[in-house]
Amino acid sequence: MDSFITGGSFSGKPDDSYLAEGYAVVSSGNPDCPYLVQKQEQVADTETTIVAEVAKPNVKDSELSGLSQDDVAAVTDAAESTAVSADVMQQESASALEDVKRDSSIVEDAVKDLNAQDHISGVEAENVTLYVQTYLDITPTDYDTENKTLALDITPMSRVVASTASESEDVVLEGDTDDGQKVNAVIVGTPKELNITVPVEMTLELPSDFVSDSTTAYVVHTKANGKQYVYTGTISGNTFTFTNPNGFSEFIVYAEDPAAARVYAEGESEYNAPGVGYMTLQDAVNAVKDGGTIVVKENGKATVSDSKSFTVVEENDALAELAPGSRYRMEATDNGDGSVTYTFTYRGSSPSSSEDSVGTPLPVVDNGGQTSTFLSDTYDDLTVNGRYQFRITSLDGSKPVMTVSSANFTVSLASQSGSDYFYVLTCAGAPGSTAIVYINGVYFLTATVGGASDGVISDTTAPFTVSEGGTYQFRLTAAERPAFAAGSPSFTVEYAGNEGNDWFFKVHAVGKAGDGCGFYINGASAPVAVATIA
Repeated sequence: MDSFITGGSFSGKPDDSYLAEGYAVVSSGNPDCPYLVQKQEQVADTETTIVAEVAKPNVKDSELSGLSQDDVAAVTDAAESTAVSADVMQQESASALEDVKRDSSIVEDAVKDLNAQDHISGVEAENVTLYVQTYLDITPTDYDTENKTLALDITPMSRVVASTASESEDVVLEGDTDDGQKVNAVIVGTPKELNITVPVEMTLELPSDFVSDSTTAYVVHTKANGKQYVYTGTISGNTFTFTNPNGFSEFIVYAEDPAAARVYAEGESEYNAPGVGYMTLQDAVNAVKDGGTIVVKENGKATVSDSKSFTVVEENDALAELAPGSRYRMEATDNGDGSVTYTFTYRGSSPSSSEDSVGTPLPVVDNGGQTSTFLSDTYDDLTVNGRYQFRITSLDGSKPVMTVSSANFTVSLASQSGSDYFYVLTCAGAPGSTAIVYINGVYFLTATVGGASDGVISDTTAPFTVSEGGTYQFRLTAAERPAFAAGSPSFTVEYAGNEGNDWFFKVHAVGKAGDGCGFYINGASAPVAVATIA
């Protein structure tokens, strides 16, 4: 019978007599079909044969101190069984071969390194076969039998192995010797890390006591930058299979779902889809798309700075605390089935001013900041030195109610004028402490207790605008008259008298539209507020 095999993967090793001339059997990297028939090539300008293959993992146990011998054996076996999509690894080795075969100097290095071995001599180029191998460098870092977790640090690599053995399965490197085998191969040069970015299927054999009757396990993949991904995989027998689309680094296998939250696309739920797991609620919130659902499994907090709507389901008594980012508005709708739908919308512009006010009320914004039932003169998070007054304008005739989340501030309704309600926020906590401000029970902004400038409290700390030629008045509260100055010639400052410990200063916009100016108390290095001429 003529030799006819010119390629393909096989579960059993094909007999050499069936191989077409110039073909060899190498390792495929596929546990189900470990043998690959491949055409032999020659290194340029030499008689040295070169082939590409996928080698077995290189497993290190240096991180396994403190484990029993049985546990070390179990985790080492799991690591040694780890495999990545064979076609991807084969493509990487074939690509590396193309680079190596053009460099005849590598043959000189290979011959020199082989002849340097104690029991090898007289090797010539025609006696050497170069194996361009891709493989996984794996360091098991932890194995917890009680909590059922297994941690592996995995890096895909490539290397060139030179051997006097003409068949892949006969190659013996130092450290691989067994049953009196002699070393007949060396690694030429320095192994290189592979940059694999395509999705790959990964498999490994889990320790026998890792899972019982479960058909599912989970992986937390932590990248070098700290970003984490959660994958869901399937178990058949002891073989665990999952898809990894995010390169290589540390992988921790969990018997139980470790995700703090899972995200489902619109139309999906935990009953018809696995979802995508995330280790923090913030990561889940960042990932969820409009119309999607987040199932929250652990307590978490997140800020949403995107215009979108999604549903939150809390499981296992978990609590999800959501807040809108700066200039975003949040609406929450209880669906009556244990879920809440949150809608976040962008609110737009920052504060602008009226033409002339005496200390309070603060500047008023245009309708770019409109909500469903009210307008406010302030929308951004702010730092309060002493106290701060809001003007809340009702749009539907109802009284808006302002409350705070903690004792770091007190809030009181100072006055009402038509549809305008003036609420005063007063510091009660230590500098740096915070409270959430709610209007009608809905998150509005976060206030931080500031530090007064040399004991001076200003009624104005937020940025504001003044019309060209217009005037704005500050009220500064202090035991004695403070110094108050403009930071640019676009504004002038006029002392306007006092009432007890309240000192009034008028600032006049004398510059042109677009000019900005900071205002300083007692020569402070930072302005208490900044104004822009409109």
